[in-house]
Amino acid sequence: MDPDDSDFDENSNKYWRWFDEHWNAMKVLAALEKATSKTGRPRWVNYRVPVQDGLTLHLNVVGYGNYDTGIFAYSLIRRGYRHGVRIVGTVRSEPGLNVMAIYDK
Repeated sequence: MDPDDSDFDENSNKYWRWFDEHWNAMKVLAALEKATSKTGRPRWVNYRVPVQDGLTLHLNVVGYGNYDTGIFAYSLIRRGYRHGVRIVGTVRSEPGLNVMAIYDK
């Protein structure tokens, strides 16, 4: 798909809207645990978070392998989804955010 194509934005919006409509924190937890079961603790995880119609924020979360998968996944994915989190980071274009710290809400 050519980014200069007029259909690019529409197709991109449809793509990300599908994830927004089908989000399930427990399935994401299971996928992360399965993905790291053979490689060990997660070093990084990237997320796309819907922020407004068709616009997503790219979150880059780096754990450097310092956290057990269950703690990393549960605290970030499950608790974050249920209770919300406060994120400190550096903003970059895309839009994107390099996460430096995450706090419970």
